[in-house]
Amino acid sequence: MTANTLDRLAYESGRLLKFVAAIVGADSGPRKLIGALGWDLPPGVEDIGLAALDISTLVRKVEGVEEALSSGADDILVAEKFTELFVELQNALIHLRATIDGFSAEGDYLDKTRIKTEFLPRLNALLTTSRLSSASPSAFLLLQFFGVVSIRHFPADPSIFQVDHLRASFDWSALGRLFSDPVGLLESRYGWGTVAFDGQGFVTNLSALLEAFGEPVRLRPLPRRVEEQLAEKFVPEADTEPATQLIVSIVRGDAASGLDAGISLFPLRATAPGATDAGFAICPFVHGVAEVSFPLTSQLTLEFDATVALDSGIALQFRPGHPVSLKAGLLGSGGVIDSIDGRALVRLVFAPPSGSRHTLLAFPGGGVVEADSIAFAGGVDAYQGVPSPSFAARITGGRAVFAPSGADSFVSALVPGDGFELKFDLGMRWSGSHGFNLEGSASGEIDLPLVLSVAGLRIDKLHVGITPSEAGVVFELSVAAGAELGPLNITLDRLGTLATVAFHDGNLGPIDLSLSFKPPSGVGLSLDSAGVSGGGYLSHDEAKREYSGALDLTVGDVAVKAYGVVQTKLPGGAPGYSFVVVLSAEFTPSIELPFGFSLDGVGGLVGINRTVSVEAVESALWGHHLDGLLFPKDPIATAPQLLAALDSYFPAAPGRYLFGPLAKIGWGDEIIQGEVALLLELPEPLRIFLLGEIQVGVPQEEPQLELHISFAGGLDFGKKLAFFDATLHDSRIEAYPICGDLAFRYGWSDDGVFALAIGGLNPHFQAPAAFPTLKRLSITIDSSVAQLDARAYFALTANTLQFGARVELTAGTGSFNVHGWLGFDALCERHPLAFTFDLSAGVELRHGTSVLASVHLDGHLSGPNPWHIAGEASLSLCFFDITVHFDKTWGHTGGVLPVPDPLPLLLAALADHSSFVGVLPAGVRVVVSTMTAPLDAGQVILLDPSSNLRIVQRVIPLGQPITRFGGAPLGRTLQLSMEGLATFGSVITHPATTTEEFAPAQFFEFSDAQKLSLPSFGRFAAGVELGGEAIDVGRGTRSRAVITPLVYDTTIVDSPTVKRPGLPYALDAAMLLTMSSIGTARGRGLDRYAPPIGARSRMDLQPDRWVVAGAADLKLCAAIAGDGSKLGTQLALQRFLTENPDQQGHLQVVLVEEAA
Repeated sequence: MTANTLDRLAYESGRLLKFVAAIVGADSGPRKLIGALGWDLPPGVEDIGLAALDISTLVRKVEGVEEALSSGADDILVAEKFTELFVELQNALIHLRATIDGFSAEGDYLDKTRIKTEFLPRLNALLTTSRLSSASPSAFLLLQFFGVVSIRHFPADPSIFQVDHLRASFDWSALGRLFSDPVGLLESRYGWGTVAFDGQGFVTNLSALLEAFGEPVRLRPLPRRVEEQLAEKFVPEADTEPATQLIVSIVRGDAASGLDAGISLFPLRATAPGATDAGFAICPFVHGVAEVSFPLTSQLTLEFDATVALDSGIALQFRPGHPVSLKAGLLGSGGVIDSIDGRALVRLVFAPPSGSRHTLLAFPGGGVVEADSIAFAGGVDAYQGVPSPSFAARITGGRAVFAPSGADSFVSALVPGDGFELKFDLGMRWSGSHGFNLEGSASGEIDLPLVLSVAGLRIDKLHVGITPSEAGVVFELSVAAGAELGPLNITLDRLGTLATVAFHDGNLGPIDLSLSFKPPSGVGLSLDSAGVSGGGYLSHDEAKREYSGALDLTVGDVAVKAYGVVQTKLPGGAPGYSFVVVLSAEFTPSIELPFGFSLDGVGGLVGINRTVSVEAVESALWGHHLDGLLFPKDPIATAPQLLAALDSYFPAAPGRYLFGPLAKIGWGDEIIQGEVALLLELPEPLRIFLLGEIQVGVPQEEPQLELHISFAGGLDFGKKLAFFDATLHDSRIEAYPICGDLAFRYGWSDDGVFALAIGGLNPHFQAPAAFPTLKRLSITIDSSVAQLDARAYFALTANTLQFGARVELTAGTGSFNVHGWLGFDALCERHPLAFTFDLSAGVELRHGTSVLASVHLDGHLSGPNPWHIAGEASLSLCFFDITVHFDKTWGHTGGVLPVPDPLPLLLAALADHSSFVGVLPAGVRVVVSTMTAPLDAGQVILLDPSSNLRIVQRVIPLGQPITRFGGAPLGRTLQLSMEGLATFGSVITHPATTTEEFAPAQFFEFSDAQKLSLPSFGRFAAGVELGGEAIDVGRGTRSRAVITPLVYDTTIVDSPTVKRPGLPYALDAAMLLTMSSIGTARGRGLDRYAPPIGARSRMDLQPDRWVVAGAADLKLCAAIAGDGSKLGTQLALQRFLTENPDQQGHLQVVLVEEAA
């Protein structure tokens, strides 16, 4: 029997612990073992608890394996002995750790020595390095060269009970870096990129390593001539402190033959004193021979693979902070060549005798990976003078035997009982510029196509994956296979074996090794039978704890499609799950609806612990990636893209729930087709989303008009925002492309916003926060002699109307052409009435893109208070230019309309009964519904018993010094407020203030720039709110409340046929309030998802906070306090500047995060 890899490693670990048991069991054994690890025992003490270590059972299991192997026992017995050994090895490691935890000594011995924490790491390092140095000295020196293994001398230190000793250490994390980042490991080992780079030590240690491999090496001083050629300057210190040159003659003949082939390496000095760019150079060479393949032993062959002349003197220079350079001609008479292309590689090929193979991995159950030969290469590739270090390995004649041991019943039914065999060739490489990858792949994974059939199992490809990291290395060897069971076709993806090596304390002491069967990562099913056809795909990603899949099934006239993602952990690794699924059904033929419409499909989207990422959806919308999301044409073929998009647009979010219907609707015999989804996200804050796309083709057979519109919108009650975006893409009129974007925003928060833009905004208008940048509505008409490009936009905000257009025409033949344009931008303000109009027009005669002659006009018109026109007209012809500037202002600068007095309008608004409303306090729900009776009209205002009374008007902001009204200047400063309110004879001195939205430009003076940058609306005091003791609820002596008793009839049922009336029952106010919180109305509709009264919201959205700061240093000016909004802070600053005009230009309004 051939032991598998795990068995061999368990046996080696058992032998090492057997050696430990022998030492501990000898006379003074504990003292000797502890002394070998660097400690002395306390005076007069011979043991601190190590003698309690009893691993005699493990020793017997090791001896049992040795006896079974030496006696030629049958495979079953040998396998049984190895299994017993592996199980006992785990028990022995547990006992060893328990023994160490039980160490005891008097005084501070344990604290000073830290023996409990350091004993096991030192023991592991000593045993591992000892075994490694005896079993493979070359591997030991290789790891020592990289700094994984180190041997350091420690002098005696009685203060910490330390004896003079050599201490071995094995850095398991560095072993992981040896696979994932070998160059980085060497850099840290020798101080690469620092002033202390140990180039001489690097060369010396490499020399010792090569000698251990049996290579003839020589060390000599580097000739000054070579160093100066590479440095391109005089290097006088090369005579007094020469660099050490390592020469490795891999193949060398006698003096007569002149044969010498090998590699030279030497350090490079820093380019300047104190510089950190000291490095090294590598020089491959071949002299006196034409062949570049040399057999070294019966199994080892040396090969040189080079496309440059290796006898001309080639040097590959490595310096930190500099690109790798390759120079040639160091030994020739033609001088040094700085830039060459080609490669220079040295390859070692190890091939066993004919008829035998290398066993690379052996798996439990009979699986094995073998190879005819293994090759290792190192050198450099150079392209366009830029070289890159390269290391490679190749397996030739690979053979993998897959055994179904450990598979489930489903997989076992598909795979032959004795497994199957695959043959392959595999190459791996690492380069300084591209990292680790496999031949034919840009990563550590590769799929090799195969055409193989074994006992009905079809094998389509071999997957090889190597994933190195600092934590360990994962090797995967798997296949994509398929089988047919009647009308059902089954596909298995990445079915095979896994070998995982983890560099931490585990089943083999300092490392943990697992060899296992790998279940398929994906399972695909397809069915083709009478009336039913289609298929599905299910995938599992253990690393992401994710299941995903897609389904496409046609049953009769209905096509059912679905895809979804399930994750068994929440963001941050928290326990829980989340999933999102899209399901649809499409009908053939469609279901006819009135007015020419048809229902082509229906569906739904469900997400648990999922939310909508508005940013991801909008990014996909503008990138035109929403197509096919709701009703995919082929969810199986596009499953990777669909599943990735689904997980991105609807990411996991604990406590959020998402669901909604999908519909596919047509009109006019499919001239117009639309797909739409209406999604609801719960609980609070409630969010509603609309997603979809519209396609238009006229006529249907060969469309001359083709439109593709994608859209996304929604209502976010948490952010108090409504939005809608749409994009016209991949559209045309005949052969001429058309495109454009639309965006709508409406916010009802304190910093409210309203904006609708089709094709974008005016260039002078500052877009609201988070408003997208839109493409203009455009059409391009192109022919062989001319190109016409037309663009336009239209926008509407709370206080502006914006529109504009631009047309460009380029016409000509050959290299001469005429380029002309005409464009305008208009911006109209409602309050105060104002507009700006910009015009640009011109014609150019060009040769290519060079202008030979041109005439253009640029103008600006604004008004009406005052009218202003400015601009320039220019004529350019060959060598001279004529430009005429104009600038004219006329008309009145003040208002021409009479300004009404705000006070009468304010009093009239307060006299209106609509200004008096009842509002419920926060956390209180509706108790009763009020209805005004005809007799109450104009006399009585009915309030809910739980509500407050709000008095509010929308004529003028209160408590603010206003200077404008009705869009015109008042000519004075006016400030109005509501004070001295009395209810039922009681005066309320400090009533609560209530706010409403006002357009600030109608009441305050702002510059044009401020009007464009500040919010269109802002919240200001508009009234008061009275509650509690301020309202008489019917208990006072002068009650003015309307009392309506709630009386219920009582019926007593004595039997099914006998009923009699009971006494009336009146419900008092306290009982009514209690029942209103638990009644059936509480659980109806969306109320069932509402949090309990008084519960804190799960999401707290804080608005931006603005402050006043210095214009030069951004230092916070705490003396000027606004309300935190941008508008309120700007008004506070303006009031301050009115009183302190000397501070004009020294202060500004900024976000609080920007202030110092």
